Amino acid sequence: MGVQFKLLTVAMARAMAQAHADAGLQQFNTLQAVAAKSRDEPQTTSYLEHMHYAVPAATSLAFAAELFLKVVHFQIFHSDPHEHDLVKLYQSLPASSRSSLESRYREMYRRDLPFNVVHFALAAGHDSASIPAATVPELATLDLALSHLRDVFTSRRYIYETMEAPTSSGIHVKSLLCLIDALRVQIDTHKGGGRVEFGAPKFRDGTVV
Repeated sequence: MGVQFKLLTVAMARAMAQAHADAGLQQFNTLQAVAAKSRDEPQTTSYLEHMHYAVPAATSLAFAAELFLKVVHFQIFHSDPHEHDLVKLYQSLPASSRSSLESRYREMYRRDLPFNVVHFALAAGHDSASIPAATVPELATLDLALSHLRDVFTSRRYIYETMEAPTSSGIHVKSLLCLIDALRVQIDTHKGGGRVEFGAPKFRDGTVV
């Protein structure tokens, strides 16, 4: 594969992954606002209002994470794995790549964010059955995060067909954001001739920009 073709392929894949991340962040910011409103005025918001933003936020961010993982794979192996499972994609990488991703994820996860990240448990049922979760699980290691997030994309993208989703494993947005940031750094510092630099979102005033 020619270097120019590789660079173009990586750049296009990287840009597509970032586009899904941006879309997910927009929905996430709106979800944050809805969650804040539900805390202040619980009688004016419903589960479906949360779900309206939570589902596309989770789907887009999880798909972005998958695409970023595939870019990392492509930079190393020059091939595109046909896989959605984040754990399997991660395990297909060389040990050195997994180790650096783990270190970067831990670093991202330890950051103090200037807002409380919503953790939202999706479930079928009445409004009273599902609310933003008060307790967010700790996913401080990449293995924990990937196990939690491995099928978010596949389980949420067609949720309307079955209306079945576990209440026990909600959308852990903080771990998704940290995973995406870690993967983005891994891609942009790759030393195999496929380095591509893009801007990264910044946190400001309770939103991701």
